[in-house]
Amino acid sequence: MPCYSDGQVWQAIKAADAARASLDKLFDLIEHFFERLEVYTRILLSTGLTNIIVVIMVEVLSVLGPATKEIQWWKEGEWIHDVRPSFMIHLISAARNLMGIDNTADAALGRLERLMQKEVVMRDLQTLESMDKISRGA
Repeated sequence: MPCYSDGQVWQAIKAADAARASLDKLFDLIEHFFERLEVYTRILLSTGLTNIIVVIMVEVLSVLGPATKEIQWWKEGEWIHDVRPSFMIHLISAARNLMGIDNTADAALGRLERLMQKEVVMRDLQTLESMDKISRGA
């Protein structure tokens, strides 16, 4: 097993903390989307807004599997603080590579943020169209 310097150990810990922070942000984003979705189910939506909501739902579903895997990995890794730092780095690196979770949360977060920006545009457009209909008495 390779030996790691204190600097490498510190970098691994910082990277692990950053990955966990991204995962937290990802689930916050998903939670807020589901809160909006609850409102959307009570109103008539335009085709454009309905389409972007469907795309976001597909993305959310595709993210939940890997994100759940990463959460499970974190829970199972709680004991990791009790082992030697060199073993910890080797274990973190190997586990993340095997599970294919490198930057998974960051990538998903970026995709969802872009889709939700489109959602805001479509929602604003629907609001403007509704206001126009009201002002014309339709």
